[in-house]
Amino acid sequence: MIFKWCLYSLTIFLALLSSNYAYSRGTIWTLDLGAQRHSLAATDNVEFLGSAGVIKVGRFFSSGRWASGVSLDLLTGPYEGPESQNIIVDFTGTGLSAYVNFFFKKEISTERSSNYGLGVQFNYADIIGRSTGQKTISASEEGEVRNWIMRVNNFSVTPTLTYILLEPSRKEGNKPELLMTRLEGLKIYIGASFPIQTKYKLQYEQDNLLTTKRGGLFGHSWIVGVSTLFGI
Repeated sequence: MIFKWCLYSLTIFLALLSSNYAYSRGTIWTLDLGAQRHSLAATDNVEFLGSAGVIKVGRFFSSGRWASGVSLDLLTGPYEGPESQNIIVDFTGTGLSAYVNFFFKKEISTERSSNYGLGVQFNYADIIGRSTGQKTISASEEGEVRNWIMRVNNFSVTPTLTYILLEPSRKEGNKPELLMTRLEGLKIYIGASFPIQTKYKLQYEQDNLLTTKRGGLFGHSWIVGVSTLFGI
């Protein structure tokens, strides 16, 4: 009798234990589309202003209330040149991001679930901008600005508010329907980015003189993004 009770208890225990590992999200890749609004400036009237875009490709990891990820970033913009120099500029660059999120509810892997949470991102970006033309034909006595080039190395931290919607985890197995790539969920985030260390180098020609400036940028940037999660 005792043997049967022990065997029955062991069967239930193993069933409960295996149910925790019978579902898995596998490898999750992310594709983000984001928009930024920069408002950074230096003490010597050098500015890094305007709207910009970002595309991110990365990996996503989750466990309980916690989630994290890393990504490679492709950056474009901003397009607003300094008002004092009457030029149109075009910035492009690359970067790396890493983030951690804490969600208010624990994920239920067997059900579709939505959740809100707080997060923090760490971003590094290497951005180069060049002048592409004049905004207006100016009658100013100062000469036209030519060969304007600005390089920005931006290391920043971004507190975020995050919403996530996840599909139920898949059962583990070798069936084709369990191995195919599928949409795992959607993540929306908004935050404000603050420089930890942001350096610039600016060089341009005006009145046949070459001017070079270096220094730090201060201020903030707003960011909003949508991340699509793909399970493989």
